[in-house]
Amino acid sequence: MKKTMYRISLFQRETLTNEMASHAAAFNGGHSQFTIPTLQSIIDSNRAIYPSLYGDYVADVTETKFTLSRREKAGEENKLIPLLEIQEVEVWEGDLIPPTLASHEAE
Repeated sequence: MKKTMYRISLFQRETLTNEMASHAAAFNGGHSQFTIPTLQSIIDSNRAIYPSLYGDYVADVTETKFTLSRREKAGEENKLIPLLEIQEVEVWEGDLIPPTLASHEAE
């Protein structure tokens, strides 16, 4: 049986990234799922409500991966600092018996 799970990588601890990581962890492997584009809408709404706090956040969304970065000015260049990455992965579950020493000796 295939199950959708989320690989969560938290690079910087900030309020919004902590909330998004805990949201993804709460739905990790459960029956109710969220979609990666949902995370994009969360960022867009926070940018619209709090432009001074989240105006420099950049969200990169692909079909199975969400990356949140913060844009910082370093001289004349804009530097992107990764904050959070959530990747959707499919995991197979089954009735597999893990190998043990006893089962190896029985063979």
